[in-house]
Amino acid sequence: MTNPNERAILEERASELGVFLAKGSDDPKVRGRCFKEAWVMLFAMQLVDASAYALKLLEGLTTNEFAAGGDRPARERLREVLTEVGSWYAYETQGLETACHQDVRCAVANNPM
Repeated sequence: MTNPNERAILEERASELGVFLAKGSDDPKVRGRCFKEAWVMLFAMQLVDASAYALKLLEGLTTNEFAAGGDRPARERLREVLTEVGSWYAYETQGLETACHQDVRCAVANNPM
């Protein structure tokens, strides 16, 4: 998590980038959307790093390691970055939760024991 000074700097950068992305629009909705997009862009490398780490960790886990919580470091790393991003960019969780449940059911159904 960023400290208050770092956060202020990031907000200033997101604001500047948001103005650029808005292409001169004075519409508050456009400016707000562009600020949120800029905010996410500022965390792109952290998101990629956390995702790559999670994929590598998950690919190397055995079923027993996973069942014993071996996936926790990946979840924590992803959660940390997404919490920071989500402080300005609220992603839609209900649709995401539904998609996750469906994907898990399909994966289990297609992987007979």
